[in-house]
Amino acid sequence: MLVAKLMSSDDLPDSNNSKDFTLVESHGLIDCVRDKDGKGTIVVIDEYGEEREYPMNGNAYILQNGKTIATYACHQYG
Repeated sequence: MLVAKLMSSDDLPDSNNSKDFTLVESHGLIDCVRDKDGKGTIVVIDEYGEEREYPMNGNAYILQNGKTIATYACHQYG
């Protein structure tokens, strides 16, 4: 099982325990994509192929067995 930890846009470091976040569980796939305007979106595809989209307001961390296996920035850099 994968979990996407979606951080809020609060003006705090992600490591601050006071920062809000949302956990999204997935038994299928998690896609980290950008829309045509470059805004980050998390797409969770369940085991039945159904998709749910979550717009990103902050960074996202993908966890497996409680360990971070990927990170995704909400804004493009560069």
